[in-house]
Amino acid sequence: AAPQPGRTGTGPMRTALVVDDLQINRMILERQLATIGLSVTTRRSGAEALAGPAGQFDLIVTDHQMPDMDGTELAAAFRARGETAPILLLSSAPSAVSSRAAEVGITAVLQKPLLRRDLPRLVARLAQVEGIDDLAMTTNGTLLARHARALREAGLRRLTISLDALDPDLFRSLSGDRGHVDDVLAGIAAAE
Repeated sequence: AAPQPGRTGTGPMRTALVVDDLQINRMILERQLATIGLSVTTRRSGAEALAGPAGQFDLIVTDHQMPDMDGTELAAAFRARGETAPILLLSSAPSAVSSRAAEVGITAVLQKPLLRRDLPRLVARLAQVEGIDDLAMTTNGTLLARHARALREAGLRRLTISLDALDPDLFRSLSGDRGHVDDVLAGIAAAE
C-alpha cells in the first residue's frame, strides 16, 4: 500500500479542489466547503483536474464514478505527480473501493449519505448524543421521498435541499441525467 501522504504545510487549510462530473454535486460541495472558510476550485473531470500544477490545493475531494477516469485512477495520477494533499473519495459503495483507495493513497472514502442503507439508524444514534440539539442534512433530494419519514422519525429536524432548476430539461442537464426534478419535488413534499 502507498504511504498516506499529507499536507506538507503547517498552516490552516485554505484551498480545496472538488472533482465531480455532475454540476449539482460540485455546487453543493463548493458551498459546504466554503462554509468552513476554504477557497474552492471545481473541475468536471479527472483530465481537467490534472491540467493544473501539483501542490496548489490543501484538500482534494473527488467523486468515484466519472466518465473519463474514476476517483481512484485520478488519485493515483495525483500521487504519481507528487501531490501530497489529503484526497477524499466520495462513493455510494465505499466498501467496494476501500482496498484500491488505500493502495493509491486516498486519505478517506466517504459514503454519499442518502445511499447509505443505515442512514436513519445513524441519524437516530446521533440524536441520542448528549449536546447535539439539532440535526440537519444537505441533499440533492432525488432519493428523499423514500427516506423522509424514517429520517424524521430518527431525529432529523432540518434539511437543505439543493434544487437549482425546476425546468425538467435543465435539471437533467445539471444532474448528468441522474435524477428527475419530479423526484426532488416528491421528496420535498414527503419531508414537509
